[in-house]
Amino acid sequence: MKRISLSIVFGLCFVFSHFTHAKSNEKINSPHKKAAAINVIGFSGIVSQTQPTTSATAPSAAASDVVSLFSDSYASNHGVSTWRTSWSSTVDHASHTVTSGDTAQKYTFNGNSFAGIDLASPYLDASNTVTMHLDVWSADKASFLLKVVDFGANGTFQGGDDSEFINTITIANASAWNSVAIAMSDMTGLSNTSAIAQLVVESNNGSGTVFIDNIYFESAPAPVTYPSTSATAPSAAASDVVSLFSDSYASNHGV
Repeated sequence: MKRISLSIVFGLCFVFSHFTHAKSNEKINSPHKKAAAINVIGFSGIVSQTQPTTSATAPSAAASDVVSLFSDSYASNHGVSTWRTSWSSTVDHASHTVTSGDTAQKYTFNGNSFAGIDLASPYLDASNTVTMHLDVWSADKASFLLKVVDFGANGTFQGGDDSEFINTITIANASAWNSVAIAMSDMTGLSNTSAIAQLVVESNNGSGTVFIDNIYFESAPAPVTYPSTSATAPSAAASDVVSLFSDSYASNHGV
């Protein structure tokens, strides 16, 4: 929590007037000196930041390497049917405008509680991704839980092949955006990732509010199979060279 403290200042200021004898022009230390007392009183206060006012750092992953669920940084996002399902418990949800053109999902937990997020069908296929990413912000929670649910190859809830995994999301820096990356290989409870249908945000440590942005799955960048920059140009003088193939010399031996 960011705090701006204004200190308390107490002071007492005395202003004395000296009187001069009219005839002798001598200063007289009269017991009747005039004195003015001024009390100076400051105040103290704490200003708490309860919501983000700046955006999370924009993702650097190329759009071609991303399956995005929610992010203003990517033009294409997988559809979400609802950010708070009817079977959610005592959690309040709202879309929060962080800055112009940037929104985040806000969840306020009332005690230990949870909220379900239903993804649109056809469900999100993250089978070719290696990392799940999200940015989180909170002034009053150090962690929360995030469950990822896959409906299996048949794409049906409780169709016999559903799987899930619960991640603990740690918020290391309060009142600041925290970038979280979860290796898909660490979500050992997920036997399938081609039909991710639900997310569940949950608090198991009491009340508080979290803001979530930039939820996406990232694949490994494609390996580089060809050069994208030129070789260093030769420094040898053309008169000293018999060139077979080079764009640096005007004359090349025929091939």
